[in-house]
Amino acid sequence: MAGENFGNQIVKVADAAGPEETVTSRAVQFANSPSSESYQLTNETIMSRTIKFTKAGGPEVLEFIEMEVPAPGPHEVRVEVKAIGINRADSMWRSDNYVESPIFPAGLGYDCAGIVDAVGKDVTGFVVGDVVSTIPAFSLNKYSTYGEVILAPDHAVVKHPESLSFVEAASV
Repeated sequence: MAGENFGNQIVKVADAAGPEETVTSRAVQFANSPSSESYQLTNETIMSRTIKFTKAGGPEVLEFIEMEVPAPGPHEVRVEVKAIGINRADSMWRSDNYVESPIFPAGLGYDCAGIVDAVGKDVTGFVVGDVVSTIPAFSLNKYSTYGEVILAPDHAVVKHPESLSFVEAASV
């Protein structure tokens, strides 16, 4: 179960493996995200917990699921997510009040920060181990960031300054 409210209100995140946690930041750090030791840094398909929804609605439609994350394709980067940003677009998308309608089952999220796990063919400027963030430059029907490991188009991935934490980088 996951819930969210924006502005000065509280975001609650429930982890299937642990107790509910209250977060007052607009970025959420994955406490149980996989470490580089939990899988090889290769182009193999791996399993990841992610948040999806199968119908439009409030936070109650969100659910954690296990899914395969494939090796990145051409111009894609696979990222081990350390923190996600939560914003109004995510709430509008989930409620089917955004510029495009979700195709179900749908994922959420434009903003995340993490570590490059694998790169696809024709990706330049990123290597495994780079610390990166995503920017909102893709369709939510094709990519999403609410997961432990995600794929992103290389044009929407940027390196972030070492002076920013993962939570700070995901929230800007």
